[in-house]
Amino acid sequence: MNPRRASIIGSGLALVLLLALAGLWLARARLVEEFARDYFRRHGIAASVEVGSLGFSGATGRFALGPADAPELAARKVELFFDPLRWKPYLVEVRLTDPVVRARIDEQGRVTLPSLQAWLESLGQSKEKSPYVSDDLAVSFTGLRAFLATPGGMVEVDGDAKLARMQ
Repeated sequence: MNPRRASIIGSGLALVLLLALAGLWLARARLVEEFARDYFRRHGIAASVEVGSLGFSGATGRFALGPADAPELAARKVELFFDPLRWKPYLVEVRLTDPVVRARIDEQGRVTLPSLQAWLESLGQSKEKSPYVSDDLAVSFTGLRAFLATPGGMVEVDGDAKLARMQ
């Protein structure tokens, strides 16, 4: 094989590889959406997940978990922030804009999200620490609307809230 032909073939292969990598990079948000939907499906949860942007420092999107006609947890916008000093995604903060929560509060004051409860409890039962989520994860709710079914009737709570680990 002559050197010129080998150079053309090598350049062609490099171009194909570069185009394949660029295609995967552009499709990564769709891949994350599919991964998330599949994750919730395996846990028996109806989910709608849309990724708006996905980068090394975080991601944005929207989601709804629970019945399609009245999700138990949803947000018009979710922002995820990753630790910039780590090589793999490590979630340190979640900001929810215009979230809606539909929950029940029983006589003992226990809050439950009926279709999500088994999954939520399974998260707390794991003996292993997640390699992707900080122990000091901060979660903020801006424009929160919580609809609570209580023994005394329905209650709506609106406002902002922030959940952070207190040491």
